[in-house]
Amino acid sequence: MLSNFYTFRHLAGSLAGCLPGRRLQRLFSQVKDELVIEPEGLDGALVVSCRPGEQTLFLHPGYTRARANVADIMPSIWGLQILAVSMDPSDRIISLLLETDLRLLLQMFGSKSNVLLVDDQHRIKSAFRNTRTLSGQRLASRERNGANDHATVLREASRELTGTLQQAVRKSFPRLGATLTREVLFRTQVTGDAHASLITDPLIVAIGKTVKEVLEEIESPQPRVYQSEGGIPVVFSLIGLHHLKNLLEAPFLDPHEALRTFVYRRRAWASLEADKRELVTKLRQSVERAQRGLAAMTAEPGGDHRSREYERYGRLILSHLHSISPGAREVQLEDDSGSCRIPLDPAVPVGKMAQHYFDKAKRTRESREESARRLLQLQHRARTGEELLALLETVFTREQLRRAMDEHREEFDQLGVGPKSRVHEEVPFRVFRVDGGFEVWTGKSSTNNDLLTLRYAKPNDLWFHARGSGGSHVVLRVSSAKGEPSKKAKEQAASIAAYYSKMRNASHVPVSMTHRKYVRKPRGAPPGTVRIEREKVIFATPLLPTTHPG
Repeated sequence: MLSNFYTFRHLAGSLAGCLPGRRLQRLFSQVKDELVIEPEGLDGALVVSCRPGEQTLFLHPGYTRARANVADIMPSIWGLQILAVSMDPSDRIISLLLETDLRLLLQMFGSKSNVLLVDDQHRIKSAFRNTRTLSGQRLASRERNGANDHATVLREASRELTGTLQQAVRKSFPRLGATLTREVLFRTQVTGDAHASLITDPLIVAIGKTVKEVLEEIESPQPRVYQSEGGIPVVFSLIGLHHLKNLLEAPFLDPHEALRTFVYRRRAWASLEADKRELVTKLRQSVERAQRGLAAMTAEPGGDHRSREYERYGRLILSHLHSISPGAREVQLEDDSGSCRIPLDPAVPVGKMAQHYFDKAKRTRESREESARRLLQLQHRARTGEELLALLETVFTREQLRRAMDEHREEFDQLGVGPKSRVHEEVPFRVFRVDGGFEVWTGKSSTNNDLLTLRYAKPNDLWFHARGSGGSHVVLRVSSAKGEPSKKAKEQAASIAAYYSKMRNASHVPVSMTHRKYVRKPRGAPPGTVRIEREKVIFATPLLPTTHPG
């Protein structure tokens, strides 16, 4: 009944008792599609909402005007006295009669709701919404329905309609609105889905009687707000609604207070739902990324057998050093496990080839261990994301959301949806976190590399790039955590640079490291091309950190 005819009729009656004799102090808007009317000497203001799905009005005690982002409306009528308040007998129009034969019409017609200033010739002089289009137009006269016999009206409508009983009642009594129509049918103990042509005369009489009873109750309103168990406002009503008896009910003495409570709680709930939807979307994306990573890692072949094989190659080479010809490209050797063919580099001494395979075995083991840690991390991210999604399903108030975010701040941040992640969203780069909590920013393209290096990176930040290969610029932000970046943090940043390079599939990648202040852009060079000085080369395995915002 938020925008119901009978609701506005009672509001008009209450306004008629407090507004006449007062002067309009000012009219302004500080919320989209919401007009505030301030009469002199009144504690508060009259709020007129033309917002979609929220076409209503109510007195708001203690309403305060904001200091900024406020638009003054119709200043030409400020200071005029309100002479009378009336309600159109057949439509949702409340009229404020002003001095100089002007009227301020509060038209609450759904999406066409507006506040119009009209003269004594019914010509629109100004409007709250669409004033350029409406100014100068003449208001059209509206037809009035004078029928009072409820049964007769319904009987005539049922003969003409081919739809349902509910449609027949709505057409017969349009002022009832959807909520009161459902109440009438519920009290009459009939279903609104019945076909209108099957309505019997006794049923018509019964429905007409119920309509009369409901309208009589409205004459002595008892305003209330129905809400769900989670405290979400569902329906405002002037009377008790039998068909909503399973909902929680909050009674009020004043319809203005009930409407104000309903509107502001609905707005708070809508804002909360929008924030929850954003969190849920980000959590689901994080969980999906983790699940995709898990699927990819599960499909990867194991590396244990490769490390054992490389160790075997190294031992066999050492045990047959004097029998292997220098410059050979491969050799066939045998041990207790059988015979195997070992690839050799003719440019590398045989003894160093043994160490080469021992190093490969070590790197393969380390890579496997890192993959195992990454696997556990992805499993943890997926599990944590699912738990947080389940938690958000139990959140119904802003306080509950705030408490959940505070109690699980670390989990939300790890998944990239906490307060810290909002900073990352504003940064147009990939963002990682390495040992010590330091942030690492990574470019996404040649142009993005220039943006990172030349505009975002600070002089003392550490800069990384795969040596002799195309790839992303990587910056370790030394001011993003306390102290100095550790050796492990630098190695992790180098691994990121190796991962986002054309040598990603190599086991070991040389990565240049220097301070940003030693990186320069040659005049006329293509995007992403720089010249560096004082570099240090780190050999890194292409890997991403196991703990990064995602």
